[in-house]
Amino acid sequence: MPLTQRFRKEERLCSRHLAARLFKEGRSFLVYPVKVVYLEVKEEDISRMKSNLQVMMTVSKKRFKTAVKRNRIKRLLRECWRKNKSGITLQAKERNIHLAVSLIYIGEGLPDYAFLNSKIISVVKRLTQELSA
Repeated sequence: MPLTQRFRKEERLCSRHLAARLFKEGRSFLVYPVKVVYLEVKEEDISRMKSNLQVMMTVSKKRFKTAVKRNRIKRLLRECWRKNKSGITLQAKERNIHLAVSLIYIGEGLPDYAFLNSKIISVVKRLTQELSA
């Protein structure tokens, strides 16, 4: 079955309980301007997940005062993730790993698509390396 480049509701991290555990117990790394926090979900919380990989995107209200700018950055993050997620999604399904991921934009200005896309590609590569180690 070929992987689609869709970003469905099942792939979005909506559980407050899981998000709280992600930030409390998760591991992180930085590919500037994106900070990545990830957590391999254990058996007790797998029932909360509808997909092997769930992602949430956040942008600081402190750095970007207007919702228009925050929403623009989140839209760009979602699009870049949607286009490049196939490597990590495949690895999670093959190894039967359930993963919760948060992408936090910590940059100063509004990014353009090409720049953010290259950074998300780096994020996906680094995440696959972290999981295989």
